[in-house]
Amino acid sequence: MTATPAAWQLAPGLQLHIRTWEGEHALYNNLTGDTHLLGAPAIHILDALRHNAASPAELQAQLAQALELDAAEPGLAEELDTLLASLHSLHLIEPA
Repeated sequence: MTATPAAWQLAPGLQLHIRTWEGEHALYNNLTGDTHLLGAPAIHILDALRHNAASPAELQAQLAQALELDAAEPGLAEELDTLLASLHSLHLIEPA
């Protein structure tokens, strides 16, 4: 089992090139040349990491606030872990 990182950061050198229309978010990854369609939660996480690394607890609080959810909502931590793992597999974020 892989340990959860204490903090996450944007991949070094990643520039957030995001275009939004009709609720869809397209992000161009300048490091890999890939373009990804991402949901609002992923965009909020990337924006939160734009300037500073953050712990999963900090990201959970910021995501809950952005989406107007209760940070203690059941399942939110697990969904965040899944989202962080997905963003990591896309080479958008990495452990700090």
